[in-house]
Amino acid sequence: IAAISAGMSGGDPLEMLQSLERARIVARACLVQAHTRRSLPAWLVEGIAEYLASILIEDAPIDSIRRERALRSMRNERNGRPPGWILGLDGDDEGFDLDGLARDVSFVVVTRLFETNPRTVPGLITDLKAGMTLDKAFRRWTGMSARAWFEDTADWFRFND
Repeated sequence: IAAISAGMSGGDPLEMLQSLERARIVARACLVQAHTRRSLPAWLVEGIAEYLASILIEDAPIDSIRRERALRSMRNERNGRPPGWILGLDGDDEGFDLDGLARDVSFVVVTRLFETNPRTVPGLITDLKAGMTLDKAFRRWTGMSARAWFEDTADWFRFND
């Protein structure tokens, strides 16, 4: 709640937290039921849930909270790591907890996907739900394998916010 309070320009932080969590729950539920019951990678689900909550809830401080922590983790000379580390995490990983770094990184990665081409995320969801591998889906929608796209994203975030 402290991070939410700090990121808000006014209003009740507990009410904001509840609104954000409701938006995340709805996003996750839609992703589970979309097309088939085939599961999606945890980083994609959590990144989409955060992204949608950030744009659907007025004055949501998600971007100001998550982006700073994610970029700091990627840019840290000694302990930093490129965003590809989230690819192998399952949904039970503590990194996806409310204040988890995996959630922060997932948010900025998914945000970049949406900002680069708004059709990419829906295309990835459709292809993954149809049984396509992550690499094939990424190649189709970004022209690169998932690993290559994540490496490109690491380079991009070294110099861009």
